[in-house]
Amino acid sequence: MPWDWETFPEFMDSLERTPKGVNLQVLQALAPLMGYVMGVENAKNRPATAEEMTEMKQMLRDAMACGAAGFGAQILGATSVQRDYDGTPMITDTMSKDDLYQFGSVLNEFGRGFMQVAGPSRKTCENLAKASGRSIIYNAISPDVDQHGQKTENAKILMKWLQECNEEKGLRIFGQAITTMNLKSPQCFSLDTFNLFDASPPWRKITLGSPEERIAKMHTPKMRQACKDQFDNPNKTVNLNSIDRTDSKKEGMEQDGGMGLSLRKLVLDSTTNPENQKFVGKILADIAEARNQHVVDAFLDVSIEDNLKAYWRQQASPSNVENLKAVANHAYTVPGVSDGGAHTKFITAGDYSTDFLQNLIRDNDAMSLEDAHWRLAKYAATAVGMEDRGSIAVGMPADVIVYDMKNLQIGRAHV
Repeated sequence: MPWDWETFPEFMDSLERTPKGVNLQVLQALAPLMGYVMGVENAKNRPATAEEMTEMKQMLRDAMACGAAGFGAQILGATSVQRDYDGTPMITDTMSKDDLYQFGSVLNEFGRGFMQVAGPSRKTCENLAKASGRSIIYNAISPDVDQHGQKTENAKILMKWLQECNEEKGLRIFGQAITTMNLKSPQCFSLDTFNLFDASPPWRKITLGSPEERIAKMHTPKMRQACKDQFDNPNKTVNLNSIDRTDSKKEGMEQDGGMGLSLRKLVLDSTTNPENQKFVGKILADIAEARNQHVVDAFLDVSIEDNLKAYWRQQASPSNVENLKAVANHAYTVPGVSDGGAHTKFITAGDYSTDFLQNLIRDNDAMSLEDAHWRLAKYAATAVGMEDRGSIAVGMPADVIVYDMKNLQIGRAHV
């Protein structure tokens, strides 16, 4: 998209001018709004002043008036796994709860729109629903791990909470359900850009900066040793957002080192280094053994020997089918979590709808095809207050997709 806008109304004008192949629904992101008015450092370190909040609420009103569908925010706390470019939490990760509720009150004024939030406590989510009077899409509900491989809150607890909110408390809170069978299969990355080790302090340090800066830090014995220490003793060194090795073994998630993935089972997908071509297609554990190195040393050195452009691929890690069926069929979940714009250099699960139809519906009979279409279209639209979308009916805008259910399949992701 062209960078020919500054305010949200100007963004909508730019969007209107841009040729499009898909339908779009736009949320006002809170992080850039807060950074714009408060300044990034202030927004990360203190609540808004009364004057700043007045200005931001007016800007949110302006966004709503020109077509915004509501707002979105990541609220993952100080130990957030999805961090800013400098390794610090994002603006909204540690934002004031009162500020969040103030933004919600703007939607209450309009009587329309919804909010999508990732990571806030259940109590904060309930209070936001009360302040706004509008529906919330809560990220995310998954029986095992999220789209990054990070351990998630117990899905049964969250589904019980969603039911209580909707049926006992009168709060419209829906869970965005991760329903893909092979969560990790799309992820292919190189260490020149990868930053999803941010839950780990030692790995976060060596994956900050330009490729040249990263290589220099990876060569530093003390920093490299810290990564090896975590790999060898994850329960002693990993922060609260990372996976516990005991749980991951118990649940068969094939993870090690407290990093949300198994380094040992990473596959070297490609490299331009002639000496390492013989390792392409092999798992890192075997590469490390052949090179007579620690797994972490092999991972870093093979990457460095290709100027960090060697591509590593995670092997598919299938989720428990029965648990996925329970999540997908819950009364207050909608399938989703594409990560379509979050980490497009190494993961985009935008094929979730195809995966949903192919694996859960066709191959595992999770629900009827009619119910599947309803959840992907009409229920998703209803959950966010779009009453005139999602079904083919008189007076309603609609697209028609025709597909071959028998031969439906997802091809291999291309970098």
